[in-house]
Amino acid sequence: MNEERKKRYLEYRDKMFQGEDTVESQFVRLFEQIAPFEKRLNKDCAEFIEPEILDFFKYLNTTSVATLRNKQSQFAGYTDWCISERLVPDNQDHYRAITIDQLAQSVNKIASKNLYLTKEDVYELCNSTNSYREKAVILGLYEGIKGENLSELINLRREDLEENNRIYLKDRGKEVVVSPRLYQYFKEAADEMTITYQGNARNRTTYFLSSEKDKVIKLAVKSGVSFNPEDVMEARIRIYRIGSNAIKNYSGLMDLRGVRLQSIYESGILNFIFERSEQLNMAPMEYFNSPLMIEEVKERFQKRIVRSLFLSRYQNYLE
Repeated sequence: MNEERKKRYLEYRDKMFQGEDTVESQFVRLFEQIAPFEKRLNKDCAEFIEPEILDFFKYLNTTSVATLRNKQSQFAGYTDWCISERLVPDNQDHYRAITIDQLAQSVNKIASKNLYLTKEDVYELCNSTNSYREKAVILGLYEGIKGENLSELINLRREDLEENNRIYLKDRGKEVVVSPRLYQYFKEAADEMTITYQGNARNRTTYFLSSEKDKVIKLAVKSGVSFNPEDVMEARIRIYRIGSNAIKNYSGLMDLRGVRLQSIYESGILNFIFERSEQLNMAPMEYFNSPLMIEEVKERFQKRIVRSLFLSRYQNYLE
């Protein structure tokens, strides 16, 4: 609906962001998602009121409050522009009236309940795969080895595996102590030059390029599509696929619907909060609300916690 109006808005955004393709593609997808609701309500999304906006957010069926908050911000920007163009009858941006609590009520609760994995859950997931690359990615994220665009996993080399469960992370410029289990996964992955996948008809063995022999998480295979190791985003995609493969192929009793690599990483943060609060003889929520938690999580996971967003997903576990 109102394609010409939206085209004008995209042109306006294009000028603001100097032709960045990602900006236009994000909004094109956004407008495609809400188009069925516009048709049903017979009005532009800039004119939606709060109940209609919340109905749409529930329709998206996402497990992430952060995702909804991002979409809320994008629609609010579009609506503000429409108001400036005198295209909104009541002259109000109802997207900005939506609260965090309302967003939290709009996520998929069934999938959301599966977002927290205990350490034992993660161990079971790791045990379900014969690939040490997959084990290393899953448990590595759980223990906070991530970095920007998964760089800490991408750049880890055999020489970075030091003694006494210590690894050297170039991005941080220092050593980090990991669990004995993760350290062993890293060592086994570094030695892994083939991986055999079990299929319905026969097993298939994949061979890694010899140029990958010094890397812990190997990304290039002999029979695969050519890969430029300097391509950061392609490397990130490949790491993501390695970890996601373990989740996809898991056939045990755990319900992993809604579980993604990001939720494994955040589960690790939650587990860290539980373990540290126990060590400090504090209730989990007491530790969570302390300044120390912000400092220690940032130190270990390289992430600054936004308490309101984290609570919107995991408050039930902390109380």
